[in-house]
Amino acid sequence: EQVTTRLRHYVSNEAERLAFAQALGIDPESLVSLTSQEAEAILTWLNSRSLHFGQSAYIALETLLGDAGISYSRTELATRLILTDILTGTLTPLETEDLVISIYAMRRVAASYTLQARGYKMTFHAMKAMYEEACRLEPEACDFRFTILIDGDHYVMVTGIKQMVKTDGGGTVLLDQNGSPILDDYVTFIDPSAGPEGALDLITVSKEEFL
Repeated sequence: EQVTTRLRHYVSNEAERLAFAQALGIDPESLVSLTSQEAEAILTWLNSRSLHFGQSAYIALETLLGDAGISYSRTELATRLILTDILTGTLTPLETEDLVISIYAMRRVAASYTLQARGYKMTFHAMKAMYEEACRLEPEACDFRFTILIDGDHYVMVTGIKQMVKTDGGGTVLLDQNGSPILDDYVTFIDPSAGPEGALDLITVSKEEFL
Protein backbone atom coordinates (compact mmCIF):
# COMPACT_ATOMS: atom_id res chain seq x y z
CA GLU A 1 0.00 0.00 0.00
CA GLN A 2 2.82 2.43 0.88
CA VAL A 3 4.62 1.59 -2.36
CA THR A 4 1.45 2.18 -4.38
CA THR A 5 0.66 5.51 -2.73
CA ARG A 6 4.16 6.91 -2.94
CA LEU A 7 4.91 5.69 -6.46
CA ARG A 8 1.69 7.21 -7.81
CA HIS A 9 2.57 10.47 -6.06
CA TYR A 10 6.03 10.38 -7.61
CA VAL A 11 4.85 9.96 -11.22
CA SER A 12 2.08 12.55 -10.89
CA ASN A 13 4.28 15.27 -9.35
CA GLU A 14 7.16 15.89 -11.72
CA ALA A 15 8.39 18.97 -9.84
CA GLU A 16 8.89 16.91 -6.67
CA ARG A 17 10.60 13.90 -8.21
CA LEU A 18 14.18 14.93 -7.52
CA ALA A 19 13.48 15.72 -3.85
CA PHE A 20 11.55 12.46 -3.55
CA ALA A 21 14.48 10.46 -4.92
CA GLN A 22 17.03 12.30 -2.78
CA ALA A 23 14.98 11.49 0.33
CA LEU A 24 15.46 7.83 -0.57
CA GLY A 25 19.19 8.36 -1.00
CA ILE A 26 19.11 7.78 -4.75
CA ASP A 27 21.68 9.53 -6.93
CA PRO A 28 19.84 11.80 -9.44
CA GLU A 29 21.83 10.33 -12.34
CA SER A 30 20.56 6.86 -11.42
CA LEU A 31 16.90 7.76 -11.97
CA VAL A 32 15.10 6.38 -15.03
CA SER A 33 12.15 7.80 -16.91
CA LEU A 34 8.87 6.37 -15.60
CA THR A 35 5.37 7.02 -16.95
CA SER A 36 2.15 6.50 -15.00
CA GLN A 37 1.29 3.56 -17.28
CA GLU A 38 4.64 1.91 -16.55
CA ALA A 39 4.23 2.54 -12.82
CA GLU A 40 0.79 0.89 -12.84
CA ALA A 41 2.19 -2.12 -14.69
CA ILE A 42 4.88 -2.53 -12.05
CA LEU A 43 2.34 -2.18 -9.24
CA THR A 44 0.11 -4.81 -10.82
CA TRP A 45 3.07 -7.18 -10.95
CA LEU A 46 4.10 -6.40 -7.36
CA ASN A 47 0.59 -7.01 -6.05
CA SER A 48 0.60 -10.44 -7.71
CA ARG A 49 3.73 -11.55 -5.83
CA SER A 50 3.84 -13.46 -2.57
CA LEU A 51 4.85 -11.42 0.49
CA HIS A 52 7.59 -14.01 1.08
CA PHE A 53 9.62 -12.84 -1.89
CA GLY A 54 12.04 -10.09 -0.99
CA GLN A 55 11.87 -11.14 2.66
CA SER A 56 15.50 -12.23 2.83
CA ALA A 57 16.58 -8.70 1.88
CA TYR A 58 14.28 -7.01 4.39
CA ILE A 59 15.33 -9.20 7.30
CA ALA A 60 19.02 -9.10 6.40
CA LEU A 61 18.99 -5.31 6.40
CA GLU A 62 16.90 -5.22 9.58
CA THR A 63 19.52 -7.35 11.32
CA LEU A 64 22.35 -5.03 10.27
CA LEU A 65 20.40 -1.97 11.40
CA GLY A 66 19.53 -3.62 14.70
CA ASP A 67 23.16 -4.56 15.31
CA ALA A 68 24.10 -0.91 14.75
CA GLY A 69 21.45 0.26 17.22
CA ILE A 70 19.44 2.00 14.48
CA SER A 71 15.65 1.97 14.80
CA TYR A 72 13.47 1.23 11.77
CA SER A 73 9.99 0.29 10.63
CA ARG A 74 9.75 -2.85 8.50
CA THR A 75 7.02 -1.32 6.33
CA GLU A 76 9.12 1.78 5.69
CA LEU A 77 12.25 -0.30 5.09
CA ALA A 78 10.55 -2.56 2.54
CA THR A 79 8.91 0.43 0.87
CA ARG A 80 12.24 2.22 0.44
CA LEU A 81 13.93 -0.90 -0.97
CA ILE A 82 11.21 -1.53 -3.54
CA LEU A 83 10.88 2.14 -4.56
CA THR A 84 14.64 2.42 -4.99
CA ASP A 85 14.68 -0.51 -7.40
CA ILE A 86 11.69 0.86 -9.32
CA LEU A 87 13.04 4.40 -9.69
CA THR A 88 16.49 3.18 -10.81
CA GLY A 89 15.09 0.77 -13.39
CA THR A 90 15.96 -2.50 -11.67
CA LEU A 91 12.26 -3.36 -11.45
CA THR A 92 10.50 -2.67 -14.74
CA PRO A 93 7.05 -3.15 -16.33
CA LEU A 94 8.44 -6.26 -18.03
CA GLU A 95 8.92 -8.22 -14.78
CA THR A 96 7.48 -11.73 -14.72
CA GLU A 97 9.63 -13.48 -12.11
CA ASP A 98 9.65 -13.12 -8.33
CA LEU A 99 10.75 -10.00 -6.47
CA VAL A 100 14.50 -9.74 -5.89
CA ILE A 101 15.93 -6.68 -4.15
CA SER A 102 19.20 -5.40 -5.65
CA ILE A 103 22.45 -4.84 -3.80
CA TYR A 104 22.31 -1.21 -4.95
CA ALA A 105 18.96 -0.75 -3.16
CA MET A 106 20.35 -2.41 -0.04
CA ARG A 107 23.31 -0.01 0.00
CA ARG A 108 21.29 3.13 -0.70
CA VAL A 109 18.59 2.37 1.85
CA ALA A 110 21.19 1.43 4.46
CA ALA A 111 22.86 4.79 3.82
CA SER A 112 19.52 6.60 4.26
CA TYR A 113 19.52 5.14 7.79
CA THR A 114 23.13 6.36 8.29
CA LEU A 115 24.46 2.79 8.00
CA GLN A 116 27.39 2.73 5.59
CA ALA A 117 27.50 -0.45 3.54
CA ARG A 118 29.63 -1.52 0.59
CA GLY A 119 28.99 -3.98 -2.18
CA TYR A 120 31.74 -6.36 -3.28
CA LYS A 121 32.11 -9.31 -5.59
CA MET A 122 34.65 -11.64 -4.05
CA THR A 123 35.99 -15.17 -4.01
CA PHE A 124 35.52 -17.52 -1.06
CA HIS A 125 39.19 -17.02 -0.18
CA ALA A 126 38.72 -13.25 -0.01
CA MET A 127 35.56 -13.62 2.07
CA LYS A 128 37.35 -15.92 4.52
CA ALA A 129 40.32 -13.54 4.74
CA MET A 130 37.98 -10.62 5.49
CA TYR A 131 36.31 -12.57 8.30
CA GLU A 132 39.62 -13.74 9.78
CA GLU A 133 40.99 -10.19 9.75
CA ALA A 134 37.92 -8.87 11.59
CA CYS A 135 37.91 -11.71 14.14
CA ARG A 136 41.57 -12.54 14.63
CA LEU A 137 41.69 -11.35 18.27
CA GLU A 138 38.61 -13.17 19.62
CA PRO A 139 37.37 -15.59 16.95
CA GLU A 140 34.97 -17.44 19.27
CA ALA A 141 33.37 -14.25 20.63
CA CYS A 142 33.48 -12.25 17.40
CA ASP A 143 30.16 -10.67 16.43
CA PHE A 144 31.29 -9.58 12.96
CA ARG A 145 28.77 -10.48 10.28
CA PHE A 146 28.09 -9.55 6.70
CA THR A 147 25.27 -10.03 4.24
CA ILE A 148 25.81 -11.78 0.92
CA LEU A 149 23.64 -12.51 -2.09
CA ILE A 150 23.66 -16.18 -3.14
CA ASP A 151 22.19 -17.83 -6.23
CA GLY A 152 21.36 -14.35 -7.52
CA ASP A 153 18.15 -14.04 -5.55
CA HIS A 154 18.63 -14.76 -1.85
CA TYR A 155 20.35 -12.88 0.97
CA VAL A 156 21.95 -14.62 3.96
CA MET A 157 24.03 -13.27 6.85
CA VAL A 158 27.41 -14.95 7.37
CA THR A 159 28.36 -15.11 11.06
CA GLY A 160 31.38 -17.40 10.99
CA ILE A 161 33.99 -19.16 8.82
CA LYS A 162 36.34 -21.67 10.38
CA GLN A 163 38.09 -24.97 9.80
CA MET A 164 36.46 -28.09 11.21
CA VAL A 165 36.94 -31.82 10.92
CA LYS A 166 35.21 -33.15 7.82
CA THR A 167 32.62 -35.92 8.24
CA ASP A 168 30.49 -38.03 5.95
CA GLY A 169 26.70 -37.98 5.88
CA GLY A 170 26.55 -40.22 8.94
CA GLY A 171 28.84 -38.10 11.06
CA THR A 172 31.92 -40.32 10.73
CA VAL A 173 35.20 -38.40 10.66
CA LEU A 174 36.94 -38.65 7.29
CA LEU A 175 40.67 -39.47 7.29
CA ASP A 176 43.41 -38.80 4.77
CA GLN A 177 45.91 -41.38 3.49
CA ASN A 178 47.99 -40.95 6.64
CA GLY A 179 45.03 -41.59 8.93
CA SER A 180 44.75 -37.95 10.01
CA PRO A 181 41.38 -36.18 10.14
CA ILE A 182 40.63 -34.13 7.04
CA LEU A 183 39.98 -30.47 7.77
CA ASP A 184 37.64 -28.33 5.70
CA ASP A 185 36.31 -24.79 5.79
CA TYR A 186 32.80 -24.46 7.20
CA VAL A 187 30.49 -21.46 6.93
CA THR A 188 27.89 -20.54 9.55
CA PHE A 189 25.10 -18.24 8.42
CA ILE A 190 21.59 -17.04 9.20
CA ASP A 191 18.99 -17.68 6.51
CA PRO A 192 16.11 -15.17 6.81
CA SER A 193 13.75 -17.70 5.24
CA ALA A 194 14.64 -20.56 7.61
CA GLY A 195 12.89 -20.80 10.95
CA PRO A 196 10.34 -18.57 12.66
CA GLU A 197 10.92 -14.82 12.59
CA GLY A 198 12.79 -13.72 15.70
CA ALA A 199 14.34 -17.18 16.05
CA LEU A 200 15.97 -17.75 12.67
CA ASP A 201 17.98 -20.91 12.16
CA LEU A 202 21.77 -20.78 12.40
CA ILE A 203 23.05 -23.05 9.64
CA THR A 204 26.57 -24.50 9.27
CA VAL A 205 27.66 -26.11 5.99
CA SER A 206 30.94 -27.01 4.34
CA LYS A 207 32.59 -24.70 1.84
CA GLU A 208 31.58 -27.07 -0.95
CA GLU A 209 27.92 -27.03 0.10
CA PHE A 210 27.96 -23.26 0.55
CA LEU A 211 29.36 -22.62 -2.91
